[in-house]
Formats: sequence, C-alpha cells, structure tokens
Amino acid sequence: MLNEDKRIAVIASGDQSHALRSDSPAGFAKEGAEYDAFVQQSLTNKNVTALLQLDSEKVLKAKECSYRSLLMLLGVLEKINVRPVIHSYEAPFGVGYLAVHFEIA
Repeated sequence: MLNEDKRIAVIASGDQSHALRSDSPAGFAKEGAEYDAFVQQSLTNKNVTALLQLDSEKVLKAKECSYRSLLMLLGVLEKINVRPVIHSYEAPFGVGYLAVHFEIA
C-alpha cells in the first residue's frame, strides 16, 4: 500500500541504442533502431513481460546502456499502478535518447 503523504522519486538513466547510424559511436546495427522502437512500444503498452523476454543477443547488438536500469525501475514499479508518459525520443548524434515518466494511476 502506498503511503500518500511521503513522496519518492526513482530515476533510471541510460541511453537507448548507440548504433543508429554509420557515424554513431558504435557504428550501425539494424538492431539499434529495432531496440529503441521496441522499448518505446513496450512502455506505451505497459508490456513489461515483452521487455523481460527481449532476446539478450539483440540487446547486445543494439549497443544500449539503458536496458538494465529500465528493468530495475520496472521492478520497483511492479506493484504500483502507473501510466507511462513518453515525453520525447530523439537521436541527433546516432544515439537514442528517450524521456519517460510514470504517473501513479
């Protein structure tokens, strides 16, 4: 049960794929854009199971640094009814940047 008179914040930080373009820090890998889109879609649909079952080889090929911290955050939120709000996604330097917050529903 949530104690509503106490406020906490949990922040999970990490970049999405580092392999979105040939001039990306990790070069290009098709798994990069696939990973970024999959994470966004899974969060939008609140499909934690899909994220947990994501192929580890695809995660490695995406050259990301957000997957583990995202799973940790989702574990913290597991028993709390939340609604994900995606604020932005951009990849100006060939690295994906996703900003999301979770509102308590």
